[in-house]
Amino acid sequence: MRCADLDRLTQEIEASVLRENIGKAADDGKWFKRLDRGKDLGILLARYLDQMQSSPTMRTLRLLENWCYD
Repeated sequence: MRCADLDRLTQEIEASVLRENIGKAADDGKWFKRLDRGKDLGILLARYLDQMQSSPTMRTLRLLENWCYD
């Protein structure tokens, strides 16, 4: 899946449903093992950061960011 596909998905699927499915993919772990998909996911997550401020995903991203900069 490329960024253009993600753009189409965000237009066709409600954001909350898309975020829920990303969370399920994270639980499986295998989806994130490809660099190209990880980059695409980063682009998608960046688009919704403002809407995710109090979400478990955002808390995890903050922990990861803190770990990276420690």
